[in-house]
Amino acid sequence: MGRGWRWVLVYRFIWLVTVLLTLGLLPLEAQEQAKPPFIYGGLAWSPDGKLIAVGTSDGIWLHDATDLTPVRQLTSVRFVVSLAWNPIGNTIASDGVNIWDVETGELLKRLVDDSKVKATSAAWSPDGSRLAAGLTDNSLRVWDGETGDEVFKVVADTALDWARIITWSADGRFIAARRQLSIGGEIQIVLWDLDSGQAHRAWKYELSITSLKWSPDGKLLATTTWLSDDTRIWNVGTGETIAQIPHERTGHVTSAWSPDSQRLAIAVINDDKNRDGWIEIWDINSMVLEKKLAPVIFFGDGHYDNAVAYSSDGSRLASISDDGKVFIWETETYEKVAEYDGYRAIWDIE
Repeated sequence: MGRGWRWVLVYRFIWLVTVLLTLGLLPLEAQEQAKPPFIYGGLAWSPDGKLIAVGTSDGIWLHDATDLTPVRQLTSVRFVVSLAWNPIGNTIASDGVNIWDVETGELLKRLVDDSKVKATSAAWSPDGSRLAAGLTDNSLRVWDGETGDEVFKVVADTALDWARIITWSADGRFIAARRQLSIGGEIQIVLWDLDSGQAHRAWKYELSITSLKWSPDGKLLATTTWLSDDTRIWNVGTGETIAQIPHERTGHVTSAWSPDSQRLAIAVINDDKNRDGWIEIWDINSMVLEKKLAPVIFFGDGHYDNAVAYSSDGSRLASISDDGKVFIWETETYEKVAEYDGYRAIWDIE
């Protein structure tokens, strides 16, 4: 068994522990949280660029985006899988079902009964008015962010894990989602039209998708895949691949567009070495690799949909690392300007 697959099994184990903790099927001693926590659910910038939220095994932690000093713990809900900061408001959605007030830490809304169904992805619409989530009951749902009313829902009877990866179009009309029709079966990228409630377009993809990212200008989709040697750029209008970005090693966790849609940051796993990885910065117009940021360690099979993220003004790039670190680079030269190493390495779980 290759080293990459061993880390897939590690993350499957973490997922199983999360489920057992949630259902109360582990003894109290097993539920006692080791300190410090490890990073579990990615990161998110505040709209004003002053704070960074990090999802951990011990809730959501807020950091000052200047030097990454911890500011406070927003919530202690354990094992935060997904994290999304409202682009126009002072609220954070965690795991797609809970909306928190950033200032007070108050739980404003719980959108589904999370004792019965869990969300594996969450994303706010670009105008911040709606929240979408893919859930473990094979549903894709959208809620009004103000009222909490469900405004869209589609359930796939035979699909597996199909809504785990989602992304909004720039105009807020469409959601792109991954769909797998059966075990080992065809994988599709589906564009859902929220106005009509129907699938607008679907196209086949032969690899297991770990992230879908719609460019801010609305023209392109970027897909990363587990254990492959390229990242693909798709024309949204035609569903055709317009570029395949090659990588030195197999395995990619996720990607992030710059706000001007001119660059793509890609988290790459080195499957040949333990505890190794990096971030590649690609110029999309020229398809030239501009920079490789290392070492940044990624072992995940898609837990970190937001492992890398640009600030809203594009001046900084933040990332998490499986050795318990958080980084910030400024994007003129991609010089590292801040580092925090206060989280626990994922391999130090006892």
